[in-house]
Amino acid sequence: ETRRKFLVRELRNAVAKFGRYDVRCANITAALGDLYDENHEYKQSLRLHKDVVSVYSINLGDDSKKTLDAKLRLAQVEENSGNIDSATNRFFNVMNMIKALKGAKDLEAIDILVRIAGCLQKKEKFELSIKVLKRALKAYRQVLGDTHPTVSITVDSIASLYITIGDYVKASAILEEVAKLKAATMGLTSKEVAASLSELATSYECAEQYSKAMKNLKKSYKIYADLVGESGEKSILMLERIALIYQATGQYKKAAIAYLGVLRGRKRALGDSHPTVADSYYHLGVSLRESNQEDKAFKCMKQALNIYVGEGKDIHDVEMIAEVMHELAIIHKSNHNNGDAIKTFRQEIAVRRKLGQPEYPSIAQALNHLGVTEFEIKNHNRALNYFMEALTIYEKRGTSPGTDFAEVLYNTGLVFESLRNKQSARNAFLKAARIFKENGFIESHPHYTKAVGKLKRL
Repeated sequence: ETRRKFLVRELRNAVAKFGRYDVRCANITAALGDLYDENHEYKQSLRLHKDVVSVYSINLGDDSKKTLDAKLRLAQVEENSGNIDSATNRFFNVMNMIKALKGAKDLEAIDILVRIAGCLQKKEKFELSIKVLKRALKAYRQVLGDTHPTVSITVDSIASLYITIGDYVKASAILEEVAKLKAATMGLTSKEVAASLSELATSYECAEQYSKAMKNLKKSYKIYADLVGESGEKSILMLERIALIYQATGQYKKAAIAYLGVLRGRKRALGDSHPTVADSYYHLGVSLRESNQEDKAFKCMKQALNIYVGEGKDIHDVEMIAEVMHELAIIHKSNHNNGDAIKTFRQEIAVRRKLGQPEYPSIAQALNHLGVTEFEIKNHNRALNYFMEALTIYEKRGTSPGTDFAEVLYNTGLVFESLRNKQSARNAFLKAARIFKENGFIESHPHYTKAVGKLKRL
């Protein structure tokens, strides 16, 4: 506001001294327009920048560099305000004028082509954006050579768009070449190479080629660790991604080792009680539980819970309290501490409902776990109530029933079977088997065979 008042005062003085259509007044008007743009007051910014373009055009001519720069600034404000079509047209007009004045290989004209591609991307015209970027890339290579950083940046942008449209084969091929190019020009152990290897890993992850993704992430991690140390933010991020791939591929012991490294790095960087450290404790705990190390997992979850409760500041931290409670309850259940499991599942559901979380899927899943725990201690009526509540949540979604729904149905059948209600049990098992089959579970799959087995016995 202080800056705005100063510019307004300067503009009034300049107008009084030189007249409204003087270039010196337009210079101040441009600065004021930029200020409005920074504060997202686009209507005022657009009006002022249009005035600037008009004054420059009259006084300096349409082909003046100052006029062309003003038109580019106006196009940028139009883009920022969401008027992408107008911005794109203006960028094209300025680019064509620069080409007419300086030639098709002028760097400024090529830079504008990249900005046009950005506009097309915002309109979700990704394939057209790729074509425009390829034109810019060809021109950059002709003017700057293959080894210039701008060439690598443009190739990265093309690869990212291929990832966006799901063409991971092309994205990976391009990023492989980028990594090799950067290694040749900037050195094998440069941060630029590490960044390209990370992006290449993302492309392989999206294509579910986890071994190739892991290979590139490990290379990237080693470079970052050598450059900034194992506690550096980039090093920790790479190690965390390595842990996530191990977890996604069921290699939970390796995931736990990687998450332990992440935890140590986070603690060195942020201290023992930061909520991000709690996130690391949580992920480590999940991997430990999945690798049947329940005692260690329980300790990690307790540490996470203490931090979230004591240091949590935003909604994410409260949501994570519910996630930690879910994990603690599962550990209690696997250790046959059914009373503690029931208590903790109830606390989890209470926290989720207090947060106003959707009933599906987390609350429905917790209700299913709660029902199973009650069933195991022969509280059949309570178990049935929890299963019925979960089924109601699934049915309210209005979509075709999935395997989660079938699991609850199967559990409901177990309760009916224990209560000697054979007809209701048969109906539940039959419906569960049908849903499993409809969702692609072949006859040899345990989910399908257990339901069919129950039907045969009934």
